[in-house]
Amino acid sequence: MSMHEIEDLVEETTYLIDRSSNDELITKRDLLFNLYCFEAFFDTSYTHFRVMDILLKNRFVYQIPIAKYPQLGITDEQLPTDEYGDWVYDQDQKEMGYAQSKNGEMYLYCDAGDWFWKRLCELDILPKADHKSPQKLSTPQLVKVIMLEAERQHDNNLLKHWYNLLANAILGGDFEEDEGVPGTFDGFLQNDHFSEIRDIALRNQLMEQKTSSERDDYLLLPHLKDNLSSATGLEETYKIRYLLEFSKSIDQLRSAYQKDQLALETGPEKISIIQPFINNYLTPLGWHYVGMEPEKTWLWYQDIDDDQYEGPGHRLFMLFKLDADESTLFCNLAVQHSLILKWQEKQPSLLPKDWHFHYDLSGWLSGDFTSKNKHLGSWGSWKFDLKASEKVLKSHLENLIEGLKQSDYFGFVLVEFPQKFLAKDLQRILYLLDEGEDGTGIIPKYVLFDSKITTLIAFAKWATENNDVQQAEKIMNQIEEMAATQDVSALQKEVIIDPLLRLWHQKKAIMFPPVWHLHLVKSLREKIE
Repeated sequence: MSMHEIEDLVEETTYLIDRSSNDELITKRDLLFNLYCFEAFFDTSYTHFRVMDILLKNRFVYQIPIAKYPQLGITDEQLPTDEYGDWVYDQDQKEMGYAQSKNGEMYLYCDAGDWFWKRLCELDILPKADHKSPQKLSTPQLVKVIMLEAERQHDNNLLKHWYNLLANAILGGDFEEDEGVPGTFDGFLQNDHFSEIRDIALRNQLMEQKTSSERDDYLLLPHLKDNLSSATGLEETYKIRYLLEFSKSIDQLRSAYQKDQLALETGPEKISIIQPFINNYLTPLGWHYVGMEPEKTWLWYQDIDDDQYEGPGHRLFMLFKLDADESTLFCNLAVQHSLILKWQEKQPSLLPKDWHFHYDLSGWLSGDFTSKNKHLGSWGSWKFDLKASEKVLKSHLENLIEGLKQSDYFGFVLVEFPQKFLAKDLQRILYLLDEGEDGTGIIPKYVLFDSKITTLIAFAKWATENNDVQQAEKIMNQIEEMAATQDVSALQKEVIIDPLLRLWHQKKAIMFPPVWHLHLVKSLREKIE
């Protein structure tokens, strides 16, 4: 669906540019070129015909009578047959321009700067004066020039809409540094275009307008507090403040930024409270701490005897990882299941690559717990901003422990696997891994494995355990077909599928290879590198 509000804004801005009598204005042709390049960043349709007379007059768009130039090699088969027109492509399916019939004659429309415009120049179909390439402007430079012109013409609506669109697009990650949008707060401070844009906003009191918390309200001013509450990291926080906190001057923001930077330098001391705080809760419950690589990662495990499957026992894990840049503390819960260890002929290990099941703790928190929980960040995990006081950080850890207390993940996995999980409809499980529940993409918690191949192997192995040779054969055939016809990575084929099928064809036996999940993939790739 097109973003009609941006299409309308571009149309209104085209009229603004056409009305301009400012001699110092960058050429209208250059502005129109950059304006429509900007429009193309978004989900918009071809809007040129709304203002085609203006675009033609300013030599940004060229109207070429196709019949007059046979050297272009455009055939009737390439041309649209309906009255509204359509895009025309060359033999390599490269876009040439938009074709439409007018008064019985077919015209091709192309923009200055396009590859087909260059071809028109090479063939001298266009006058020499039109061979000059449009000047490319950075995104902030374009917005600044438009806002200055809107200010001159006293168009307050366009002023607001362009500032709001720029702020929303930056906060939404629509622009990169290649488009002239800095990646750091210091970059904003050093950018003259942003400095002028902020000055324009201040002197026209753009802060005195309705704000919105919705990400798709591109033409409404983003809400400062809502954006700050979901910000992760110092740079993102101050990018938001620069764009939306008009009550603070640049010097005040710079001073606050430097103060927060100094606070971050005490980060190692604050990080050091995590391990003992969590350890004081887990150790009395029978958990054992293990130092982990990389830095800012902490692992605890607990062993549970197995009196049901005659395996080496279950091993449960809690892995905590701090992303200091994102100011977030993650908690991952995991299980090595005794039956799968028995099938693999292995003992429990301490490596995440050997986990059988895993899930983020945040996925096992009740709605009552997460609703309006000030300790949770935008990722659903816990805030841990090193700029905060030790008292605040400890309150986050206390809340995390409350989350651990209410989670029933380990009990759920040990009850579900193997009997309940492997009694389910296999094909339904595979469908859910692709599409989620009711096509939502949300995979139910009872789908225990991340991988379709691992799921199939578990069902096949369970069939052999129950002497159902016919079912095991059927599933192994499905694995072989999937490996041949679906998008299976070379790594998965080498590590999982090839050894599995080789043993099956040789001995009609089913091995249980490593469970395929992100931690295993990461470990395998690190070995290759």
